[in-house]
Amino acid sequence: MVIGAVVALLDTLTFPELLTILVIGLVVLGPEKLPGIARQVGEWAAKLRSMSHNLQREMGEVMDDPEMQSLKELGEFAARPRAKLAEYARKATMEADEAENTSAEPETT
Repeated sequence: MVIGAVVALLDTLTFPELLTILVIGLVVLGPEKLPGIARQVGEWAAKLRSMSHNLQREMGEVMDDPEMQSLKELGEFAARPRAKLAEYARKATMEADEAENTSAEPETT
């Protein structure tokens, strides 16, 4: 959870804020240690990005499983209820029209 908070913080920083942090880091850590620490932070960021990509890929694989279709539809309904209700209404109308057309056709024997 801490990593997510750090990433969220980094996304909201502006250039002047980053420049200020860099100058403070240079003063506190010194020019000898700053490149090594910056490299380590970069490695952590790359590792975090990789972990996030893997998690997204695995979640995509799980949600593509046919057994998870009902859960996926529930999530879509929660995210966009109006659109899903309109979709359900269109499907119901199409099914009703299809059933009406099927029952209206005369049977030939």
